[in-house]
Amino acid sequence: MSVAGVVGFFIGTHWIITSSSAEHVINFIQNNLGNAAHILLIVALGLSLLTLREWRRRQQEQARRLYAETRLRRAIEAMQMANESRSAFLANVSHELRTPLNAIIGFTELMHTEVFGKITPQKYGSYVQDVSSSASILLNLIEDILEVSQFDSGRYRLKCEALSLHNLVRDASHDLEPDAHAKDVRITVDVPEQIRIWADRSAMRRVLDNLVSNAVKFNRVGGLVEVTAQVDDGTVVVSIRDTGLGIGRRQAAQSFEPFAQGCPLKARSGAGTGLGLTIVKHLVELHGGNVRLSSSVGVGTAVTLRLPGAGATQSSAAGSRDARSTDPAPAALEPSHPSGAHIKAPIRMRNAANI
Repeated sequence: MSVAGVVGFFIGTHWIITSSSAEHVINFIQNNLGNAAHILLIVALGLSLLTLREWRRRQQEQARRLYAETRLRRAIEAMQMANESRSAFLANVSHELRTPLNAIIGFTELMHTEVFGKITPQKYGSYVQDVSSSASILLNLIEDILEVSQFDSGRYRLKCEALSLHNLVRDASHDLEPDAHAKDVRITVDVPEQIRIWADRSAMRRVLDNLVSNAVKFNRVGGLVEVTAQVDDGTVVVSIRDTGLGIGRRQAAQSFEPFAQGCPLKARSGAGTGLGLTIVKHLVELHGGNVRLSSSVGVGTAVTLRLPGAGATQSSAAGSRDARSTDPAPAALEPSHPSGAHIKAPIRMRNAANI
């Protein structure tokens, strides 16, 4: 069918529509029945081509989506295998390294106490102490790396219970007294005895050890460390403030990254792994809490923890936990101490792992 025929068919159709003669309509249909069939065939072919093109487009999109999903699935599987291999490697290496390190630390401490006789010349005694200290630092680093690996793999487990925050701070403070006195740092604590938190004892002890140890280590000579706590709508807010050199805003934002050490080099009086604050952040978040660090250069640093009180709803706590008692947790605040007074006095500190 030619183009002229198609044009003539449409012109005739228009004329028929405007005409009122039935005879003209019948004649037009009889004369152009073949043209109408051709037009219908062309329309059908056009629709078929459009349908085929749309089907091919959808097939191509589906193939691309399937390819992208396959690549993503393989990448996730590879990442999971890499994480499992890394965790297994770290666990094996940690075991192989910790065994000889513990032996080195044990024998050097035995030599330092001179149980089997004096060490001569005397200079060797200081060498023995240096070997023991270096081995302890390396052992702390290995344990920190292994702990961070457990966080990443989701294998870290908590055994939560209602704990006295005052007792945790007190117990975490005893062994740090020599470090505080060496720098003439004064520690003040304002923690009501009746405040209780829902936490894992060893994990929370680790958090407090790291934070208070940092506050002393990165403080100025003759500085001050303040540890305070209060209850805010069922949440326990703990603050550790120091009067150290402080760090800038950009460094403070990166403080919780692995191996980040925001404190200026001249203030680093002790060795550190750069994992302490990373571990603190993971442990606090596993408890369903959060941690925030603020600092000003020349003023000092403040770390604020928000932890679930012993009476708070535990369903919001993140992370997996071992089976615990189904008894309802006690209230966040116990009855007031008979004296009605909060503890606010200098305390002794515990020598925690350096950060």
